[in-house]
This record gives sequence, structure tokens and C-alpha cells, in this order.
Amino acid sequence: MTIERKPAKPKKCRVATCRALFVPSRMGQAVCSQACAMIDAPRHEPKARKALADIAAQVEHAGKKWDVLIWKRLLTAAWLRESGDQPQMIPAVDGHGFDVIYERTSKLTVKQCGELIEWVHCFGAEHHVRWTQKDNWGGRY
Repeated sequence: MTIERKPAKPKKCRVATCRALFVPSRMGQAVCSQACAMIDAPRHEPKARKALADIAAQVEHAGKKWDVLIWKRLLTAAWLRESGDQPQMIPAVDGHGFDVIYERTSKLTVKQCGELIEWVHCFGAEHHVRWTQKDNWGGRY
């Protein structure tokens, strides 16, 4: 006896400017194409911004508290190193010191954004950050 699988029902793309009908190729697929996935990615930004703001308010690095933008750069560079990629360190154009060139977070895929946010939360947990975001797990981790 074999169980027949029902064909997937067409869905509407979640991106408001697209809304095209498509047949999902995997469970949970909400957008019709890679292009729509890139448009949909910014919905992760508020979660990352809140986490970075919590870290900036509570964690010191090199004896100083840094603003959200500096923490974003520091944590993105650290995540890139840990994931096997390397931010580039090149001599400054004015000849004074070095500049670190890292991948722009706006160019990350949805999967990479999720991995970076998870990495930022792990960093925060290691540094005893008290998150202002709602705890959906009730402390059970």
C-alpha cells in the first residue's frame, strides 16, 4: 500500500509588490523567487537592531561602551571570521593606519541574516545581556 502525496497548493508571494501565485518547492516557503526573498529580508532588521541596542547599552569592549553601529561592525566581522570568511584589513588610503572592509549586512541572504542574528544572541548570552525583546521560551533553553 502506498500513500499518495497531495500536490502542493499554489500560494501568493508574501512580498506586497509581487503577490504572484507559485507552487512552493519546500515546506514554509513564503516567497516565489530569490529576488522576492531579497526584498523580504529586511523584516529581520528590527530583531537585529533591538539585539544590538541591548548589547550597546550593557556590554563594554576594550574598556568602553560603543554605539550600535560600532557593535554591528564588530559583531559582523567576528561572525564572518567564525563562519570561515574573513573581513579584509587593508592600509588606509591616507596612509595612517588600516581600515577593515567587511561584507555589508544589506547584501546578506535571508539564511545568513538568520545565522548572524543567532550569533549575536549567543554573544549577548555569553556577556549576560538582558534582552528587551519578548522571551517566547519562558527561559527554557
